[in-house]
Amino acid sequence: MSQSTVWVLITYNRGTEDEVEVFSRREDAEAEALEYALAFWPEELGAAPLTYQDLETAWNKHGLWGTDDARWELAGREVR
Repeated sequence: MSQSTVWVLITYNRGTEDEVEVFSRREDAEAEALEYALAFWPEELGAAPLTYQDLETAWNKHGLWGTDDARWELAGREVR
């Protein structure tokens, strides 16, 4: 049996349903995560990151993971 990797993105939305999306390409999942997170980017931090990798670095640097309305998880999972 062959295996494939799918990319699962969970976004936590304050006051509404959390969302789970599954992507066949990592690039698509990262683009969706970037779009989600940039809606919460604090203007006082200046220009928003342009790539998912820069977003993760900035989110960690500025301690932005603690907010309930600006959290996501992105993970690859092997499926058959």
